[in-house]
Formats: sequence, C-alpha cells, structure tokens
Amino acid sequence: MASELLKGMESKPCIAYYRVSTEEQSVEQQRLTVRKFAESRGFMIVREFEEDISGSISAIERPCFKEALAFLEENPGIKILLVYSLDRLGRSFRDIFSTMSNLERKGIMVISVREEFTHIMHPQIRDLIIAILAWVAQYEVYLIRERTRLALQRPDVKKKIAKRRKYDKIDEDKRNFIIELYKKGYSINKIAKYTGETEYIVKKILKLSGVLEVGEFSCPRCFHRLKWDEVEKKYKCRNCGYVKA
Repeated sequence: MASELLKGMESKPCIAYYRVSTEEQSVEQQRLTVRKFAESRGFMIVREFEEDISGSISAIERPCFKEALAFLEENPGIKILLVYSLDRLGRSFRDIFSTMSNLERKGIMVISVREEFTHIMHPQIRDLIIAILAWVAQYEVYLIRERTRLALQRPDVKKKIAKRRKYDKIDEDKRNFIIELYKKGYSINKIAKYTGETEYIVKKILKLSGVLEVGEFSCPRCFHRLKWDEVEKKYKCRNCGYVKA
C-alpha cells in the first residue's frame, strides 16, 4: 500500500530531520529507521539535520531546523522533508500543524515514517489532509479554552486568584522587610509565619525582586513543580493550571 502511495517519487532527492529531547538517549534509532524507509522507497537523502533540543521549543525557533529550511530554500529542486514521526516537529498538535502547513504552502512535502497518511503524494489529497488537520487544530484550541473557562469557575481556583491579587495590596516597606529577612537566612516558611503572609506571597515577592530564582521546571506563578502532561504533550502545573510554552 505504502509503495503505491509513493509511486512516481522514486529517486527523488530529500533531506531528513531528526530531533531528540534531553530525556532521550540517541538519534541513531531515528536515523536508521528513516534511512531504511528512504532506501525502500527509492528516496535519496542528500543532507541530514539533527539536534538535541526540547520539543516544547517551536520547530521554527530551533537552530538546526532553521538550517534545514535555509538549505531547502537554497536548493529549490528538493521538495521532500523526511522525519521519523510528526512529533519531531512539535509537542502539541497546533505546533505540528503550523509547521507542516507552512512547509506545504512552500511546496515542501513532509513525509513521516510513522504516519502513513503523510505518504500520499497527490496534491489535492494532501490539501484535503491539511484542511482536516486545520480543523483538528482549531478544535484543540476550543477544548483548551473550554477547560480553562471551566477551571476558572472552580472555588479553589477562585481562591488562588484572590490570593494572587492580595500581592498588589502589600506595601513597599513590608516587601523590603521580607527581602531583608530572606537575605539574613530566614526560611520562606519562617518569613511567612513572622509576617503573617502566605508562602506563595513571600515567594512571589522574592522572585519579582530577583532574590529568588525559580528553576526551569518550577511554575513561575505558584512555584509548584511542573508535571509532564501526556495528553497535551507539555509541562503543566497541577496546582494553578500554568502550561509551559
């Protein structure tokens, strides 16, 4: 079936793009699979691009992916980009669709080894596929907005929002006092008890003053640990709902 879908594309030059995130070990498995696929379909890989970078970073912002796009622009005869799977182009469906549709508009066919529907070469059918993906991307946005709207109606979330608003009512003298206590070695817990504020308020004052640094996987809003969400393919805070871009 796959060979029939790719009929007429034999001996076509193409490039390959590989990405591994920091939690993955090696790009070799992707490389071997893509090369084997290209050989079986008669594709000729003229250049390979690989990088070790988080999928949370948009493809268009990745250094090696930018190099791949520049190479395609410099070599207009190459119209095919091979990837191991579409999730190499982005972490969320919207990111993947955005990258794929932009390439397709430029006449670049994105072929994923794992997603067989990308093997279809007929222009009109590919246009239909892109249209369907566009609808799915829009629906994903709707679902996220709806989940956010419902979450904001929850009593516990309203309480957290009210807590954040309280920060604006704290005068400058008290903020400076909190900063001074922290610099003297007092723990956040002790500062909170001594000043009558919550630990969240204390942390926020220290963070905004530049005294306290928040780790890469800590929520910048409530300072809880970010957890990996398998559905949205992003790091999220289960306490306040923050999503790391």
